[in-house]
Amino acid sequence: MKVYALFNDESALFARIAGLREQVAATGKSRPKGDALLRRLEDFDGKLDAIRKKIVATKEGGAITGEERLREHTDQLYGAVTSWDGPPSAYQLENIAALRAQLGEIDGDFTRVISTQLPELNNALKSKGVEALTVPPLAVFSGGEPGSGGVAVSGQYDPDAARGVQVPTNLKLWN
Repeated sequence: MKVYALFNDESALFARIAGLREQVAATGKSRPKGDALLRRLEDFDGKLDAIRKKIVATKEGGAITGEERLREHTDQLYGAVTSWDGPPSAYQLENIAALRAQLGEIDGDFTRVISTQLPELNNALKSKGVEALTVPPLAVFSGGEPGSGGVAVSGQYDPDAARGVQVPTNLKLWN
């Protein structure tokens, strides 16, 4: 369930980045080539894309190409944990903690970019009469919706525990 929660949080952060990048792209379409504001939008998008690339492989073929990012490492760990009938090993538990810490660093990068650069960019947009960019809210993926990266799990799910480990009430883990 810890790896499941990690997938959830990775998906939520990825969705926030993608949503913000979509706004940047839509806003940039209305700007003329060579416009200073367009350059600022492109620079901001480049920073968001660099953060996105820390989460997922971006080359065609993903892990097959040798490009592995946080998502691919989490996927490998999830496969290892779920393919074994026993409890997770100490190594796997340490790996979960390491991947969680890595996600925390990436989330910190995103927070720094949106807190330091987005306000200035929004001021520039407003001064040109353009609508400000907004950071999409944190989403919790709990139903296995197509494209969400979530996994359907029977039982009750507590969406308020978005950052913790969510354990369905009908699931018993090891002692």
